[in-house]
Order: sequence, then structure tokens, then C-alpha cells
Amino acid sequence: MRRVWQRSRPCERQRLSSRGFGLIEVMAALCVLLAASMISVSAGKAGWRALRTARLEAGGLAAGRDKMEELIARPSSARESGQDEWHQGADRFIRIWRVRPWSGFPGLQRLEVSTRWSDQGLVLLDLVAVAP
Repeated sequence: MRRVWQRSRPCERQRLSSRGFGLIEVMAALCVLLAASMISVSAGKAGWRALRTARLEAGGLAAGRDKMEELIARPSSARESGQDEWHQGADRFIRIWRVRPWSGFPGLQRLEVSTRWSDQGLVLLDLVAVAP
């Protein structure tokens, strides 16, 4: 059996290559572009969420530390349990503190400060110290 090889003419090759991109190529490029943009948007959203969480945790820690330092600075007879709100910019934190005698060690008090804030659910941070 004899095979016939056809060679395309130079003018045909030129006409095929001068037509530009085909529909399939354009669709594939658009899909790649869409996937890359979706990945970058989701990474950006995750970064903003992590930044907000870190800012709230730092604010909650500052609120608890501030109250703990205030309780330690007071004389033991002036310490009492309670709660209040603490604001840092637009963020609101609720602080609840408890003062209890530390069992087994007369003259020492157990100081507990809980800081709560809302960030897609309730977040709680507890600080505990012992003071004379």
C-alpha cells in the first residue's frame, strides 16, 4: 500500500497561523485566570481574618493584663470581684474578675481575670495570679 504524503503549501500555513487564538485556547486561558484570581481573593480574605483575630487576641490580653495589674496593685483588703467593659477602638471586651482566698495558704489570694469578646463566636481568655 502506498501512502501519499501531502505537504501543505506555505500560503496555507500562513493563513492558519494568522487567524489568531481559537475558542478553546481563549476559554482555557480564562479558566486559568479565573482560578488564579479566586485563589488570590481567598488568600487575601484569610489574611484579613488572621489579622483581625490577632488584633482581638492582643486587645483581650491587654484588657486582662490591665485589670490584673490593677488588682495586684491594690491592698488585699480593697480587692473584690466584679466585671466591666473595656474598649479598644471599635472592639469591646468584657472583663470578669474573681478574688478568692487561696486554700491552704493563709494570707494569699487567688486572682482570676477572664476576658471575653465576640469574633464569630465567643472567645475567652483567662489569667490567674496569686498575690499577698
